Amino acid sequence: MSMLTMSGAARAIERLNPSEANRAVGESWLSLWSGGKPPTGERFIKSCHSSLVPALAVFEIHERGPIKCVLAGAFYQLALGFNLTGQDILLIAPAADREIRLERMWSVANGAVMSANRNFALLGGGSVSVEEIYLPLFARPDAAARFYLHHSNWRPVGHEWMAGTVKTNLNLAQNPSAISIN
Repeated sequence: MSMLTMSGAARAIERLNPSEANRAVGESWLSLWSGGKPPTGERFIKSCHSSLVPALAVFEIHERGPIKCVLAGAFYQLALGFNLTGQDILLIAPAADREIRLERMWSVANGAVMSANRNFALLGGGSVSVEEIYLPLFARPDAAARFYLHHSNWRPVGHEWMAGTVKTNLNLAQNPSAISIN
């Protein structure tokens, strides 16, 4: 991971113009920087507001894959219909998206912040658009693995709390905007 700066990270998050929930994640993430380094995933999860945890996921990535989900909050299971924790998303995502996903997520893990949009289909018809934010987490400079944080501003409402009433997929998120903080 190149030299990251907290001021560069703060400017990058501001330029993404995130939703309220994703802004709260970004602010929490920034508050945990120490010695010019972003927080570890464990430190972030322990320190962030409990209302954000169900919509958080932490991933471990290697330059050529895999991208393994280390931890996924409860909202991921509601949206996907299965527990993402422990899964390699490169193996379960559409084959056509894997190379681009690996490139984007490796960029985040090495010092970029990114936002993107995703649509969730609703069982009764229609859809809901959600915003995602991706933030790098601390990794030893000599380590092969890197880590990043993913947060979605989706919060289940009404019948969406019932399993199977919301459906998303693991296709690439749309309209990505990535900004380097190196």
